Amino acid sequence: MNHLFKTVIDFNSLINLGLTPNEYIYLYLKYHKLTQIEVEWDYIKDFEDLEKRGWINILPDGIALRPRAINLFEESNIDIKFYEFWGTYPLKVPNDNGGYRPLRAKEITASQAVKIKKIYTSLIKKEPGLHDKVISGLKSYIKTYRNKMAFLVNIEKFLDEKMWELYEEDVNSSEDKFSINV
Repeated sequence: MNHLFKTVIDFNSLINLGLTPNEYIYLYLKYHKLTQIEVEWDYIKDFEDLEKRGWINILPDGIALRPRAINLFEESNIDIKFYEFWGTYPLKVPNDNGGYRPLRAKEITASQAVKIKKIYTSLIKKEPGLHDKVISGLKSYIKTYRNKMAFLVNIEKFLDEKMWELYEEDVNSSEDKFSINV
């Protein structure tokens, strides 16, 4: 079975972490349990070095990631990320009758917000960096429809249909690219 994946490597972050791109890719593959993908290494030397630096544990039956490595790929500050998503999404849009159509609940404590938070949390925990993609896609989506706000969908449909993926490219095409897609 082939696994296709795309990851963006921020070299400044790797320098700050003291990781090489190969080490990062290995940890990424291990975290996502993509062990059937082979990476060429001087295994003993590289693994011992990763263990000394606190990224892995070498066990008799294999290699285990330490919390430091796991945290590298876990989304952190989930509440803050959800509040950013919730706050960025429009509250309501005009309808044809001169009134407004709600797109999300006003209060973050509403039952809809609790439901959306569970969905959002499960999405961003599956893929490191997804939050930034969702936010950039959402901003592009809103910008695209700024003169036709009545056509925006509600927040739940936006998440269920992964609509940020349709608008993410618009934002990425204008960004200054200083990263390598692997």
